[in-house]
Amino acid sequence: MELDRRHLRLPAEHRVFVESDTEGLSDDTPITVCSTLDVSVSGMQLVLDHELPVGAFLHLGVEPSGSTERDGPLFLVAVVRWCQPRENEDGPWLAGLELQPAVESDYQLWEQLVRRVAS
Repeated sequence: MELDRRHLRLPAEHRVFVESDTEGLSDDTPITVCSTLDVSVSGMQLVLDHELPVGAFLHLGVEPSGSTERDGPLFLVAVVRWCQPRENEDGPWLAGLELQPAVESDYQLWEQLVRRVAS
């Protein structure tokens, strides 16, 4: 797994609601709840209980820990860049997501939030 790190990664635990555009990702539950392990301006690493297909587009609702300028989750769009089993930890899978600057998403608010925390 070759990683391109353009931005600083910060350890952070935020609750994330994941909905996939990929058919068959989750047969029983259309939305999966998981958490972040770390975040950056352009992505995040998730800890979750099932595998995500590489290349899948996801709709995310991220509940930032701590106070933010708005109530409720930030709505983001991401693509799965990698996914692998996690050994001897809380969840059996880790996934790396790259955020997409999608129209009508909260991408700019996310960037501001992460930059503020990093400074």
